[in-house]
Amino acid sequence: MSYLSPAKVTSPKDHWTLVGVIYDLGEHDWSLSLGEWDGTPCLASRWNGSLNDEKANKGNPISNFQPTWFVLPDFIANATLKELLMIHARGDTRVDIDLLHRAIKSLTQKQL
Repeated sequence: MSYLSPAKVTSPKDHWTLVGVIYDLGEHDWSLSLGEWDGTPCLASRWNGSLNDEKANKGNPISNFQPTWFVLPDFIANATLKELLMIHARGDTRVDIDLLHRAIKSLTQKQL
């Protein structure tokens, strides 16, 4: 059995909207996504977990027994976006470059 796809993590629905997963390192590793918190663009992260591990089958973080994303502060998000560009430039095809460019544009406009 595989891990819970980060594309299926959509909680808390009252505040969070997943735009898309920018970088998914797979089971037992991390993912980064572009989303909106109360309509404001943001970068978020989570540990994917493993469905083979009963204690970690929803990854981290979780809230009210639902898998969630951790919204990164802007200064960390900016540094992370720059690093994702470098990771992609080094040939890592797991970076969704179109979504990464969208994230850079969204977060840059947010700060103006």
